[in-house]
Amino acid sequence: MEILVSVAESIMGEYVIKPIGRQLSYLLCYNRNKNKLKEQLEALKTARRDVQGRVQEARSNAYAIREEVSKWLTDADNAIHDELSSNSSNPSAFNLVDRYQLGRKTKKKIEALHELIAKRINFVEVGYPAPLLETKNIIVPGGYQVLESKISMAKQIKKALQKAEVSRVGVYGMGGVGKTYLLNEVKKMVLEEKVFDRVIEVCVGQSNGVIQIQEQIGDVLNVRLPKSKEGRASFIRNNLVKMEGSVLIILDDLWKEYDLVKEIGIPCSSCKVLMTSRSQDILMNNMNTTMCFQVNSLSEEESWKFFTEIIGDEFDTPDMENLAKMVVRECGGLPLALDTVAKALKGKHMNHWKDALSKLRNSIGMDIKGVSDKVYASLRLSYDHLVGEEPKLMFLLCSVFPDDYKISLNDLQMYAMGMRILRKVNTWEDMKNRVMKLVHDLKSCSLLLDADEHSRDTYVKMHDVVRDVAIHIASMEGIMTTMSFGSKLSDWEDEYRSGAYRAIFVNCDNFQKLPQNLNFPDLELLILRSSNGFVGNLEIPDGFFAGMEKIKALDITGMSFLQTSWRSLKNIRTLCLLRCEFNHIDTIGELKNLEILRICSCNKLDHLPVAMNQLTELKVLEVLNCSNLEVFPANVISSMNKLEVLKLRDSFDRWGEEVGYKDELIMNIKLSELNCLERLSSLRLESSSVKILSEITSETSNKLKEFWVCVNESDDFILPFVSYEYATTMILIIESQTAIDGGLETLLKRSERLVLSDSVGRFINEMFNPIRNGYPFLKYLWIIDEHGYSNLPYLFRSDFNSLEFLTVYGMKRLMNLSPRNSPILPFKKLKSISIQSCGEIRNLFSISVLKVVSNLQEISVTDCGMMDEIISIETEEQSSICSITSLTLEKVDKLTSFCTKLFIQEDPQNTIPCFDQRVSFPELKHLSITKGNNLETLWHSDGLASNSFSKLQTVRIEGCKRLRCMFPSNTSARFNSLERIEVRKCGNLKQLLPSSMLFLSLNELSVEKCNGMMSLFSATVAKGLVNLRSIKVRCCREMRCVVAAGEEQGGVVFGKLKSVELDLLPELGSFYCGKCRIEFPRLECLIIGRCPLMKAFSYGVVVTPRLDSILMDGAEFGVAAAGGVNETIQNFGRQMMRPK
Repeated sequence: MEILVSVAESIMGEYVIKPIGRQLSYLLCYNRNKNKLKEQLEALKTARRDVQGRVQEARSNAYAIREEVSKWLTDADNAIHDELSSNSSNPSAFNLVDRYQLGRKTKKKIEALHELIAKRINFVEVGYPAPLLETKNIIVPGGYQVLESKISMAKQIKKALQKAEVSRVGVYGMGGVGKTYLLNEVKKMVLEEKVFDRVIEVCVGQSNGVIQIQEQIGDVLNVRLPKSKEGRASFIRNNLVKMEGSVLIILDDLWKEYDLVKEIGIPCSSCKVLMTSRSQDILMNNMNTTMCFQVNSLSEEESWKFFTEIIGDEFDTPDMENLAKMVVRECGGLPLALDTVAKALKGKHMNHWKDALSKLRNSIGMDIKGVSDKVYASLRLSYDHLVGEEPKLMFLLCSVFPDDYKISLNDLQMYAMGMRILRKVNTWEDMKNRVMKLVHDLKSCSLLLDADEHSRDTYVKMHDVVRDVAIHIASMEGIMTTMSFGSKLSDWEDEYRSGAYRAIFVNCDNFQKLPQNLNFPDLELLILRSSNGFVGNLEIPDGFFAGMEKIKALDITGMSFLQTSWRSLKNIRTLCLLRCEFNHIDTIGELKNLEILRICSCNKLDHLPVAMNQLTELKVLEVLNCSNLEVFPANVISSMNKLEVLKLRDSFDRWGEEVGYKDELIMNIKLSELNCLERLSSLRLESSSVKILSEITSETSNKLKEFWVCVNESDDFILPFVSYEYATTMILIIESQTAIDGGLETLLKRSERLVLSDSVGRFINEMFNPIRNGYPFLKYLWIIDEHGYSNLPYLFRSDFNSLEFLTVYGMKRLMNLSPRNSPILPFKKLKSISIQSCGEIRNLFSISVLKVVSNLQEISVTDCGMMDEIISIETEEQSSICSITSLTLEKVDKLTSFCTKLFIQEDPQNTIPCFDQRVSFPELKHLSITKGNNLETLWHSDGLASNSFSKLQTVRIEGCKRLRCMFPSNTSARFNSLERIEVRKCGNLKQLLPSSMLFLSLNELSVEKCNGMMSLFSATVAKGLVNLRSIKVRCCREMRCVVAAGEEQGGVVFGKLKSVELDLLPELGSFYCGKCRIEFPRLECLIIGRCPLMKAFSYGVVVTPRLDSILMDGAEFGVAAAGGVNETIQNFGRQMMRPK
């Protein structure tokens, strides 16, 4: 009884302001809650199967999956895995402390699972049509673009890929000859010319096996692969077969043969494959390529052209130019050699050039497989020209990673700091700046490369030839000897168990166990990666590190281990643990030299130990995605007086609460403890209350150079808006009035990104009014108010002079953004505005305000049922909205026009167009209107301003039920840049492309569920569609023909049309209902489904020289040799009419 009283008193003391009954229920309803948890878990599994099934179906149609759906699946998987892998202990009814703690955790899990299941209801659609790869992201180096021989070969390869009988094409040549650059040129060509709809590129290399190749394909397809090899191959094959359009798969840098169909899952019948290798034998004999191209060295003339394109006009004298030409000759016509030498010598004195020439001529040949002596000499020269030891060490350190590995700059910083390879760098920020500078220097001389277009500031790669040379140099000089192995091994073989290496990378994916008795006395960096199977599937044995006493940086992924295994690591400074399995890290205090500790996705970790107060040298502490972490003892972090970086993301939010720890109740850390950290400069944290942010002083807030603070985050739709990578971000979900003072005010004033959510509308004045001098750094602002309160009065002061992106969501009482009597909006730098679910708003702002917001490029309005205009216009004077490039309108039921005259009464008999002569859009490129149920016509019948819509590229119209006409019949309007038209669910639309207009750039035309149309366009219009490549018509009940006959003279030629799809058109009689000759010189894909009345493709001659077969109602039919397409369709019709 005394125990019960003691526990009850503890509970009441801890939760004096909370309902006592709920706390006691953790004890009294323990078994009931445990059963409820099992029910919720089963319900979540069912929900996950449903969502995953819908995702698989979407992916099979080449749809991209919505980010919130992918995040939900990840959260569901984590929740299911965490629960299944958690200990199912059942504490005694007399062990009330444990029973209370477990009861509380169980109740929280039930609530979390219930919330997760409820979010599934919001997924009306799980995916959307994925955009094609944009060719602007394909990087072809400037020097390479001047090589006519390579451009000519790229055209030959493209031509080979276009041949029906060719399924596999090979490209071979020595390392550094330019095979990868050639592939990029081919890739750019085939996409720009629509030879293929999709290109999937895979870097193979020496170290990647079948699993890694499949993962790269899976990443591009955006699918989650099964675990078994056979299952993965079958899964990939099925997804590729179901993809719409033509697919090219590029396999770069093959070192051995693969069975593409059985091992990897590439269906060569529906995909074409382009492969590169240094070996002709691998491609011709092992990979069965139909055609093979050898990439040779450049001629002397092209070598000079390539070289000068990089180095520029730096030859002041004939002697200098002659010297440069001799240097070029020594590069042997190899682009990689020319590139690195040019960048090493650019801007250097003539003496450097002479010395370089001497080194190139006298270089001793090295026996490096696949690397010519010329390439080695040029790379060695570039290495020798690096100034100082630090860039050389950083370059050699990067060679520890496998072929084509995306090297994280953050990892390089952690390793470099632990290994002390950079001098006079004492702080994390200094290390970050130094590493960034060194990486930039190495990229500028082509010793490192950008990993890809989207991560150039966070990841780099090393060319496989450069890596081979770097490993050789490291072994010769001995300053940074590296070893990387394991990807194709099932065991840590004897030859890799000892050596004088300084850095080692081990891929343990296929290992069954790890050995003991390793001997690496000089080892300073060890990276162990195990990505397959379950978390912690591979166990590190006790004593594993015994022969590696000098280790200073240790990075482990996907393993389990005992705490005793790291006790020998007395010199360790950097420790990174990702997806590792352990229950605690109570012995971490023994690693007294530790400076960097990173723990990520270790879901069994539920507490940080008090022993961490012994880590007095710690500079960086990151605990990320450890969802069960509840205990961070008070007065631990205050002992870390050298701490510069603290990141607690998706891990811990119980600041200042009393929690159970080792059979007793202790206090968790308070935010106020951060005020004693004099060196703290980077902070990422989460909290359940905005009020506790006031514990941070203004002095502490001002010291922070970057911060990411999230309060009360609970909604999936918030996080996709705000990347973790931005330096100063705050997400505040406000449930009550909050005092804005002290450190909170400082954080708000210094934020670049700010998200305000929940009941913010009630407290908007309190949020914005107290901030003195406004928000000078704020670039991104989201206001999300699901309760629909009031207006935004304090947005209209001069507080937001740096704001570039504004999103307002759910403010149901918001009338407009710019009240009549308010000053002009102070958003002079605004680039994008998005208004969503604001039910009372009538317009955004007036044309006079829009003129002030001269940088505005994107307008998006969604689910604003009362909006009848976007911009209000006060005068008859014509206005030009010069900067708008994208306009998206969705669920705007009352919208009739982009702008309405305020001084003229509407004529109820007159149709009001969405766009007319008064406002022009000279820069608009993308227009999308969905569910504009009040729209009757888009453009004015009397024409448009001369330059309006001249740059429009894509038009997407969906669900506009009253829309009767899209394009004006007046010939003064010209849509010469229009490339893509998509129209869906516009049942009243009678006409699409008028005969009076030209659409010279139109590439794609897609029409679906438009039941008022009897044809798409006339034969007269067809003659102007000189760039049309794709036509898709589906579910149009009244469609009689696609191309209507007219008074055309001569035949019709669709010169570039490659694909036609006609599906569920019950009244369709033919594609073209005229008798003129119709030609399709490039048509390769014709799909006809559920068109029961179709008796012929055309009533005249049809020419389709490239069309071999037609897919009709799911079956493939060869095109008849004599009668062609018409006879094939007629034969199919007769076959369908036969009695079965």
